[in-house]
Amino acid sequence: MKREVFKLQQITKRDSNIFESEEEVEVYHNQRNLALSTIDELTYLKIDLNDAGVPVPMFINNAIYYLKKKYIIEDQSIGQWLRK
Repeated sequence: MKREVFKLQQITKRDSNIFESEEEVEVYHNQRNLALSTIDELTYLKIDLNDAGVPVPMFINNAIYYLKKKYIIEDQSIGQWLRK
């Protein structure tokens, strides 16, 4: 619990220019956690399909790509921009 609060405080301090309230930070944090768990689940599904010899539907790859782009790559870019 303390670790989550510390992470939330870090995000709040770092992204204070982006988010207008703590509620927005918390919503974004929850969305990011959901996206990361969805990426994990889709990746496991993709591995299972490959192991079974079934072609992976394109929408699975597209969903993984979109979520990584939105919640991982953008976060890194924003973080780098804020550090400069």
